[in-house]
Amino acid sequence: MKVDWKNSNPDVFQNFCNTLLWLELGDSFQGFEAPGKDGGIDGTYCGEYKRRNGLWRFQYKFHGTARKTAFNSLKQEIKQEIRKIKDENYLVILTNIPLNPLETNATKEYASQLLNEHSKHDTNFQLWDGSRLNRIYVQYPILKLWMEEGYTTSSLLPYKKALSERLQAPSSDLNTLSNFFVSRQKELELLNGFLINETQHFAIVSGETGIGKTRLAVHFFQKYIDNNKTWKALKVENLNLNFDRIKFALGAGNSYILLVDDAQNFSPAMLADLKKLGGKHNGVTIKVIFTIRSLQSMEAFKLIREFD
Repeated sequence: MKVDWKNSNPDVFQNFCNTLLWLELGDSFQGFEAPGKDGGIDGTYCGEYKRRNGLWRFQYKFHGTARKTAFNSLKQEIKQEIRKIKDENYLVILTNIPLNPLETNATKEYASQLLNEHSKHDTNFQLWDGSRLNRIYVQYPILKLWMEEGYTTSSLLPYKKALSERLQAPSSDLNTLSNFFVSRQKELELLNGFLINETQHFAIVSGETGIGKTRLAVHFFQKYIDNNKTWKALKVENLNLNFDRIKFALGAGNSYILLVDDAQNFSPAMLADLKKLGGKHNGVTIKVIFTIRSLQSMEAFKLIREFD
């Protein structure tokens, strides 16, 4: 499995880098998708990575030109980025260009010289070239799914991306997920118990329309998943899933907890397949949370047995 950049562009590379860094670093990583108050920073992270701790600045450099031309351009871009450094401890350049060892060493020496010239003695330079990005890419098969299906249109999406409109909606919007959550501590503790129980792989949150089933699941993710680097919370977005593709996507990397919202809209056969995703496979744990309306829950999940 190798990334093919032939038909890519800077926007595709930006989505790729933001997603890869989110998978590697967790929700503390912040990727910027458009120019604005970030001052030209592509991504930032404060914390520990590979036994190094501090403030990290990430810059993405995509090149679709010949490799030698791209390499020469990259050196000029590094020079510009070093001038922009403020109080960051680490400057990481991510590029799709695959570099050989001589080019990598020459680039690092060049960056070190520039850091000294600009008195950036407390900043460490790192270069993640195309080869290194590919090594990280193969650790997360779900990246392949998102590259093929789209970072905002895939059948599985990070819950914050899938529910972004509702999470950002004002409190006056009936569908908002940003309003003050009246804590249901008992239910949250039950869901946390489900998360840490190694023998339970699916849970059902049932209730009448408007009672806050999705809100409960989102608050659970915010409280117990967002700061947990082991888990990634995803939302199932498609009523017709390609399960071979989904199984491959979830086959390595993090452990995953899937939200199947309004499960009554899925066919019994689809619900049975989603239920079967739960479990531990090759060291990866997958759990599934179904939200469903009370009046339909018994009938829908009774029918699942026909397909188990």
